[in-house]
Amino acid sequence: MASALSLPAATTAPARAVSGDHWNVLTFIYEEDVNLVIGRQLLPQSAALNQAINALLDSPQTPALRLSGTPDQCRQAVLRDLPAVDHAGALADAVYLVADAFCTLFDLEKTGLRLERLERAMCPRFHVDRVPVRLLLTLAGAGTEWLTEDNCERSQLGGGGEPCRSAAAIQHLQAGDIALLKGEEWEGNEGRGLVHRSPAVSGGERRLMLTLDFA
Repeated sequence: MASALSLPAATTAPARAVSGDHWNVLTFIYEEDVNLVIGRQLLPQSAALNQAINALLDSPQTPALRLSGTPDQCRQAVLRDLPAVDHAGALADAVYLVADAFCTLFDLEKTGLRLERLERAMCPRFHVDRVPVRLLLTLAGAGTEWLTEDNCERSQLGGGGEPCRSAAAIQHLQAGDIALLKGEEWEGNEGRGLVHRSPAVSGGERRLMLTLDFA
């Protein structure tokens, strides 16, 4: 595991984002000057998957799933522990596909999974994650907001200041994007973790979020 994340000394080049519409784009997270990779609409779209997602958004029970497990255990947990909805198998298959890709990319046996419906901004201030890397997938609702390096004043992070230089230049992930956010604990990335926050949520708006971390 350690060898998979070992990188050369931090580069002086500004951190950058990479995006693409093929699963192979996720491997760019290993580039030393990349702190965000966005896989655009990698999941196969289907009416069944959309119906399962919408049913969870409307469920009177609050969908919330947290576990550490193999991709197959994550799939089974979706079927077993979330509110029962039509076409749950389509969502379980999608979760398996993303978890399997994450574990394969980082040579992991298990991943820490969170799948939950959110009705408020969980992390409303711009921040960096104290993890090596985190996968975010907004299944429904507004996507995570993030800052490019030229729009970020890192000295203002963690205090009462505002790290965003221009609100007009804030970037947004889209629902369906599979994003890898490199954090502060990736070796060689200290001081370069992606700066991001949860989007503001309007009254009554709901989001369905999938998050994967190292177990």
